[in-house]
Amino acid sequence: MPSKKNPFERLALKEQIEMTKKARDVKLLHEELKNSELMKQQIDDALAQTPKNTAATTGNELKSGNWFVEKILEQRVTIQNKCDFLQNEATTAQEKLSAARRRHAKASDKASARRREIMLEKENKREADLPKRNIIRNV
Repeated sequence: MPSKKNPFERLALKEQIEMTKKARDVKLLHEELKNSELMKQQIDDALAQTPKNTAATTGNELKSGNWFVEKILEQRVTIQNKCDFLQNEATTAQEKLSAARRRHAKASDKASARRREIMLEKENKREADLPKRNIIRNV
């Protein structure tokens, strides 16, 4: 006959699974944020390396150079927005992970308290079922 798990043990297991999923989500968000920060740094480097032509040039050269710089700036703004969004999401995910950890700890504590209660009840019942013995000591 399989022993039934008390509801708090099941809740603790459920919270453990949820906590694991949330930890994985936090890890993925941090990795994505790290990659975005690296890409932002690369875009900044590319922007710094664009040549500043002060010599007289034709209109087409100015237009193409300006177009290139505009595209780089658009990419930088996009990446900056993505970094901001990922930072907010990582913070929210971290808060959810902390809440899941608290719920798991609470459920685990209740499960262990319930286990102790059950063991104590079994022990008291066993003691009650034992016949009482009168011990007579010789003086």
